[in-house]
Amino acid sequence: MNNDDSILINLAQVYTLVDITQTGDTSHITSKARNQMRNWESTVQVLGLRAQVITMSSPEMVEFSVSRSRFGSNFTGNQTIWTFKFGVEQSNVYANETGVFGSLIADFTNVPIITGLDETATFEVPTFCTSGPGTNIYFEVSKS
Repeated sequence: MNNDDSILINLAQVYTLVDITQTGDTSHITSKARNQMRNWESTVQVLGLRAQVITMSSPEMVEFSVSRSRFGSNFTGNQTIWTFKFGVEQSNVYANETGVFGSLIADFTNVPIITGLDETATFEVPTFCTSGPGTNIYFEVSKS
């Protein structure tokens, strides 16, 4: 009896203010659903730069008080966030001298995003931001 969880060394949770709804729409050139999917595809592609990623859940959209989060100070009050779990088989694949997700943080910095979807946050620049007051994505080790 072997399931995906039993072979994973690292499980992580992503939190973002960027609309990464996994719509499955890959056929339309310009539509809201296609643009949401483009953001999701970009997220998975960046996660996969250093490891074979196993997504453990689809992105879940929730309303969340960002005061209890690691989002940047540009964001206050209740915001819509997207969160999902993923796993990788190789231990410390995203680690560097700055921390367990150091390389992943560097990889996501300034990756373009599409805005004007279902996000409630407003971004100064339409990119993933991993540090400072504009932080709109962060990662945590998942315990389950």
